[in-house]
Amino acid sequence: MKTVFIILDGLGDRPIKEFKGKTPLEAAKRPNLNRLAKNGNTGMLYALGPGVNTGSDTAQLSIFGYEPEKYYFGRGPIECLGIGMKLQENDVCFRANLCTLDENGIVVDRRAGRIDSSKEFVEELDGLEIDGVKFLVQPATGYRSCIVLRGAWLSEKVSSNDPKKTGTAPLKIEHLENSLEALN
Repeated sequence: MKTVFIILDGLGDRPIKEFKGKTPLEAAKRPNLNRLAKNGNTGMLYALGPGVNTGSDTAQLSIFGYEPEKYYFGRGPIECLGIGMKLQENDVCFRANLCTLDENGIVVDRRAGRIDSSKEFVEELDGLEIDGVKFLVQPATGYRSCIVLRGAWLSEKVSSNDPKKTGTAPLKIEHLENSLEALN
């Protein structure tokens, strides 16, 4: 039996005034989705259990049978491999979102206006080397890009600088463990 497994990741939304109180999905023309739903099996699941809020990365690992606690190494490696970057042992990978800052360094748009490509912003950074660490930077989807740090004594155990809201400055990046690599 052939199976098509579709994960509609991020499909949930809230009603929008411009759509007369409907969600984007309710307002959309969706004959193919309707046909798939009518002729297939549909459902919802809690990837990590009821009430556990999860990102799409950990949820999808769980859906495909991997224990996120054991196999999840962050979004960076998934994104970098997803756009075809070649990774080496000890590389540290990050997924980066471009944002818009005002003249005071305050985040005014966490998605840089949802630009179509980060290519022009990352080209100058790709290949940059600082203190023996090489930066490999490639555009991903829209405002996203991927960063690989290649060098000795590096750690992925650092915090994000995303404040997850507008109207504030990016957060200070902090080490998340007291290893020499994370403190570097």
